[in-house]
Amino acid sequence: MQSSLARKLRVLRAAKGWTLREAAAEVGCTKETLSNLERGLQHPHDITLSRIAEGYGVAFEELLEEPEAALAGSSSKAEASETGQPEVSGRQGEARLDKLHAVTNLVQDIVEEFRTEHEEREAEALRTQDRRQLGTFMAKIGWTYRGIVNHIRGDVDMQRAGGGTLEERDARARIISATEELRQIGTSATETYLSLPEAAEELGANVAWLPGLRNRAS
Repeated sequence: MQSSLARKLRVLRAAKGWTLREAAAEVGCTKETLSNLERGLQHPHDITLSRIAEGYGVAFEELLEEPEAALAGSSSKAEASETGQPEVSGRQGEARLDKLHAVTNLVQDIVEEFRTEHEEREAEALRTQDRRQLGTFMAKIGWTYRGIVNHIRGDVDMQRAGGGTLEERDARARIISATEELRQIGTSATETYLSLPEAAEELGANVAWLPGLRNRAS
């Protein structure tokens, strides 16, 4: 079972809308360390915890571990969403929110990686007039995009989040926003690809991603 600190760190990062790399830079630790802390695989020294609290703009005390008894007591309380419908209580509700934050952070990290790769592939293609690596990138981003969209549309927790608590709706909105950015990266890559000589004749091998990107995530 993951610690309350791990969950707090995931919630704080999702609320800021930061990728793992951006958050690590803000709090002054490595991306690997922050990832381990968010997954409950590592516990920070007080000085590290103090830097993290300062980076996220919260009090040091807020990041201290909660006693198990307190956690057990809080998990038994039912919550209601702003729609007036009773919300899943206890550990089920926490698990769903944890899942939404985990997906939010994952999608944002994926977008950051694709954004960086897009810049590199595009610059290389324009410099060398070689479309092959950019075409491979287009196919990869397309399949990734469609996988995320299918998850948004088919996952039960994602659908419930649309009418859930404010925090759940916010997490879902962040996932959709990041997914839309991924679509825009794919569209930009396609425009660059088509601007290169004889690209239209060779687009067939990479066109599979186009239908997926035409269908927005929302």
